Amino acid sequence: MRRITANTHPDHDTICGFRRNNFDLIAECFVEVLRLAREMRILKAGTAGTDGTELRANASKRKNISYERAEEPIGQLAPDVKELMEKAKKADKEGTDEGRRLPGEISRIEKLREKIKQARADPEKQAKEKAIARQEEHKEKVKNRNKRKGRRKGKKIKPPDDKPSPDKQINMVDPDSGLMRKNKRSGYERSYNARAEEIPGFLGAPEPVLADNGYLNGEHVKCLEEKGIEVLASPGAEAKNTRRRYDFRPSKLRSGSMREPKADWIIGMKKKIQSEEGRTKYKLRKQTVEPVFGIIRNVPGFGNFMLGGLEKATGEWNLATLWHAM
Repeated sequence: MRRITANTHPDHDTICGFRRNNFDLIAECFVEVLRLAREMRILKAGTAGTDGTELRANASKRKNISYERAEEPIGQLAPDVKELMEKAKKADKEGTDEGRRLPGEISRIEKLREKIKQARADPEKQAKEKAIARQEEHKEKVKNRNKRKGRRKGKKIKPPDDKPSPDKQINMVDPDSGLMRKNKRSGYERSYNARAEEIPGFLGAPEPVLADNGYLNGEHVKCLEEKGIEVLASPGAEAKNTRRRYDFRPSKLRSGSMREPKADWIIGMKKKIQSEEGRTKYKLRKQTVEPVFGIIRNVPGFGNFMLGGLEKATGEWNLATLWHAM
């Protein structure tokens, strides 16, 4: 914040208010910083890496509730509201001071009930949207099944479910966040996946684009290659895909091998990334995108989000990336 404000010392309330009220301007300012660097000829599009990092949300996993269980408190709160309403009427007749406190209590319970209802409504909406999006795919599968005869047809294909799973986890503090973990040895926490993957058009086309296995998508790769942009994406876990001259890992880990891909384009990607030229290019991820996350997390100490909700968390991340760009 001191870098953005020319080394002045704004107080905490000023910083908080500035951050909440200027999300759009912060995003625009980031693009303008890149544009200015481009005009000064100190920045150009070259090797581009796309990646993400897990950052903790301002929410606790202990505030989770399953979709099915969230219905119980709604029914439990209704009698409480009714009982408080009766107490409020009685207090009004008797003219006691308790009547002044009860409206606030009733309002608090009503807000809680509406919050739980909304928490259930969001997964329901998402499930319906997913079901609609998968209708065409379902029709195609049914069509292909009907072409087969006898036992070759297999099991009847179920239509997309438009209802959320009963054990779908909902967080009452920040429902937009998800349960994530950094690796297999760490615990799950409510988090967001902060990404670095967009390049403004005025910088030109990158060459090549480097991505880890999480971004391996056939349609996206095809789209970029049609534009003449080379893509190098790991076809599997990088630890298994990398050939080590000296391997000091335990024998159990050394014996593990990556599952052989079946799709032609993934096989081609594997051959390309294992070639001498491909390995040389792919190593540039350690110089392009990965240091960005390390610097943002360790230099200013941006290890978790302070604001709740996807929109506000995105604004915080834009501010952090603006700091790094400047």
